[in-house]
Amino acid sequence: MNQSTTTTLSERGVLQKRYDRLVETMKHDKDAYSSLHLLHEAEAKFLTSQMKELHRKEKTMLVAPTKHERINQELKEAGMSVFGLRRFSSRYLPRIIHEDEHIEAVVAGRRRETEAFFGYMEGMLVATDLRVIYLDHRLGWTTMDEFTYDVISGVNLTIGGIAASVTLYTKVGNYLVGHASVTCASKFADYIEQRRIDSRAIEKSMVAASAY
Repeated sequence: MNQSTTTTLSERGVLQKRYDRLVETMKHDKDAYSSLHLLHEAEAKFLTSQMKELHRKEKTMLVAPTKHERINQELKEAGMSVFGLRRFSSRYLPRIIHEDEHIEAVVAGRRRETEAFFGYMEGMLVATDLRVIYLDHRLGWTTMDEFTYDVISGVNLTIGGIAASVTLYTKVGNYLVGHASVTCASKFADYIEQRRIDSRAIEKSMVAASAY
């Protein structure tokens, strides 16, 4: 438990004691309707509202997921399996994803590489609300490229049986991830295409606006 949570619980304990004392006083004074009783009643209402606010803060602090948990949840929503969550690259993502950045789609698999053991290397393409990341993280080795959506020129999705491959075409190079989940690959390609459509729509509106 961190210090902020401990402080909040301590404050709540103090308010609870004050509230209990006021309630006890009002039990003996409930028929008098004196100004003192009204003051007690008003303070009790105030303390009640304060305790509710403290309870809300406690709940937020205790329930709020960690960054690692949030990223894992977003990967699951993107279609990644339990096996995919255990990949080295998946575990490395919390180090490079910003606090205000969210994963929208991901595709993880293998790509052919002549220098790799057995001729293949793992690779991952991550589409967030801010950028696209290509990541290959292994023990003692990390390769990462990142780029914005305006440099993407297209995406190709190929499905063969129970596996799929995605090729992302950009102005800085092409990225291929094969032997990937069909669900993840399809969601990734759809998200990239939607972002490109949205970008073109924004460009057209800006051109039209500048013409006036």
